[in-house]
Amino acid sequence: MLASPTIKLLIIVEPIIIINNNKRKNMNNFKKVGLTALAGSLAVFSVAQADLVLSGSTEATYTSKGTERTAGNPFGLSNEFTLTGTGEMDNGFTYKAHTNFAGQDMGTDSNYLQMDMGSLGVLTLDQGNEAAGISTLTNFGNPSAYEEADHGVSTLDDKLDSNATGAIGYSNSYEGISLSLEYIPSVSAVSSQAGGVSGATNSKGSQMNFAVKGSVPSVEGLVLAFGDHSAESEVPGQGDDEGQTYGARYSIGNATIGYQVVTEQSGVASSAGHDGEMYGVAFNINENLSVSYNIADMTVDNVSTADVTEESTGISASYTMGSASFRMTRNDADNVGGTAGVSNENTELSLALAF
Repeated sequence: MLASPTIKLLIIVEPIIIINNNKRKNMNNFKKVGLTALAGSLAVFSVAQADLVLSGSTEATYTSKGTERTAGNPFGLSNEFTLTGTGEMDNGFTYKAHTNFAGQDMGTDSNYLQMDMGSLGVLTLDQGNEAAGISTLTNFGNPSAYEEADHGVSTLDDKLDSNATGAIGYSNSYEGISLSLEYIPSVSAVSSQAGGVSGATNSKGSQMNFAVKGSVPSVEGLVLAFGDHSAESEVPGQGDDEGQTYGARYSIGNATIGYQVVTEQSGVASSAGHDGEMYGVAFNINENLSVSYNIADMTVDNVSTADVTEESTGISASYTMGSASFRMTRNDADNVGGTAGVSNENTELSLALAF
């Protein structure tokens, strides 16, 4: 009878000691948990060393909706905690396990497992974090100090969400060009992803998407990007959902300027697609204070009626004092949700504390 391999796990807890006026105070807050694992002879890889870090933030907000004010308390409070485990294998590969908890019930918001293989690239198993593929280009060409133009005023979705539940990603870079691929075996029954106007609720099969970014050698500070996705339909007679995005981002001194286009074509003949353009300019006045101005125009390509463009503008500012950030944004939108004549406005003040 073969003996079972023995796996030993040693957990070392290091309390943080602060010396102040020759007095030691044992902090109840542990910053780091060190892990050392020794695997038996049947293990393929052994772990040399690993760390587990807990971080978090809390944000208090005051929101005014203007003429579109909704019932409820304008004051809000949200918390977020993140567990990040990192380690290195004997072969030099490093890994990261990331889990994010957010909301009033502190439920799992997202998590992913990532393996960095050096020059061979990075593998990611993603459960809702959108750590690979076209989602990495969200707001690429729309730099802002706090929030984008459509924050709190739009009912359209101009994000490049991939509904990455159970997604497999691969990323690599070479000579200033980065490539990020993502494969989702089964997409949930929701709307299309590249811009995601709500409406297409047909069941989808697998999805492939990618993003590529590259700097322009002859123009310092200029980066170009392109992304594409296609989600198969499992409903007979329906086509695939498809979408693309491309954009540019240029940084010079303390300023960053961006431009980005997103398009979405629904595989459902009766569902509207859309085309969107986003512009943004952000400026760092000093190392603590930054401001931005953003524009987003999202045109809903209606099937049986005239196309309507939702037009949003926003101005944001952020001031940082150590781990505290004071932020504000003012946003306005016309033709909200692609409905002509409907307007909305949003003003938000925020105090965020990181720990």
